[in-house]
Amino acid sequence: APSAAKNAPAKKNVRLGPTYAHPFYAFKFWLPPKWARGKEQGSATMSFFGPKEQFYQPRMDLRYESNAKDLTDYVTAYKDAFKKAFKNVLFLFEEASAVRGRTAYQFCVTFGDGDPPVQQQALFTFVAEGQRKYVISFNCTQAWFEKYYGQVDASMKSMRLYPMSTATPEQKQKFLAAYNKGETAYRESKYAEAL
Repeated sequence: APSAAKNAPAKKNVRLGPTYAHPFYAFKFWLPPKWARGKEQGSATMSFFGPKEQFYQPRMDLRYESNAKDLTDYVTAYKDAFKKAFKNVLFLFEEASAVRGRTAYQFCVTFGDGDPPVQQQALFTFVAEGQRKYVISFNCTQAWFEKYYGQVDASMKSMRLYPMSTATPEQKQKFLAAYNKGETAYRESKYAEAL
């Protein structure tokens, strides 16, 4: 069994960048400096990207779902699926904790991906409130992991959850259309259109 966070890379004081909040998923967290939301990747609810370095662009994915399992069972199922999907899976550290008063769990894992397998390292943070489950993940090759670990870990642990919206699906749809249009215009530096 992995050790409780004692195998984690050393913590460093880090400064985080802008906040990101979502009105209907009811959360907010601080991103690493110069990171921003971008196009969702894979099964992610949303994806966040850091500045490109050489041929690599760091990315964190956030996945939201409503699930009745308690967090321990939810994480166990997640880890089991991970072991089935990848080669040479080794959980380096994991710990149950709390993030801003909410039940949380974090683990770090190495695994082989691709053919031939390239050794990857990933950090997963799970935050739950009742049936609401948020999974924030980051992975890269082992060679890049320690460079990003401090900021990514601090960003994941900065998450705050808020009460869910009571808006109807139609109201949410209308709001999100305007919200996404404004967010896209802002990312493109079209500030007048973003308003």
